[in-house]
Amino acid sequence: SHFVIDGKTYTAPPPANNLIKPGFVKLPSAAVAFDSEISLLVEVKAFIHDFVQIPADFEDLAAFYVVFSWVYDHFQELPYFRVIGDYGSGKSRFLKVMGALCCRSIFLNGSASASAMFRMMDQVKGTIILDEADFRFSDTSNEIVKILNSGFQKGIPVFRSEASGKNMKSYDPTPFDVFGPKVI
Repeated sequence: SHFVIDGKTYTAPPPANNLIKPGFVKLPSAAVAFDSEISLLVEVKAFIHDFVQIPADFEDLAAFYVVFSWVYDHFQELPYFRVIGDYGSGKSRFLKVMGALCCRSIFLNGSASASAMFRMMDQVKGTIILDEADFRFSDTSNEIVKILNSGFQKGIPVFRSEASGKNMKSYDPTPFDVFGPKVI
């Protein structure tokens, strides 16, 4: 039900969690040993190749980003993986493939509110897969852009005032950790 590493207790979320039960957050089904990092990268690249047609050098980059998503918390800064293309070029398909492989992927689209986005990022600490992220001319865009601008660097949370105290009438600044990989 839990384990302790360096004095910190880790507990799995309940299976009935409203993000996990319906499959909104993708979790690994098993731990599998690989002979080497190269064999892992070859298998990840083969999976990508089987489901989406992209240039070989882009397959390599995508495979490295997938593996990176599993160890990102060992870095101070991280890149985002952005896909740009014409209508019908396979962008959404690529995002689904990446989301199937990346660490604790969370699929969001342009309708996600900034509030939901930073709370999920803080709670799950996984890879954000953001599809149809065209926020031009939207009041929401300012908040989501701020999350994206803060999320590449460890230790730069998004602060929000949260109701607290008796009758929930006082407000305390609350940090939300938005650091993590993002495929856009």
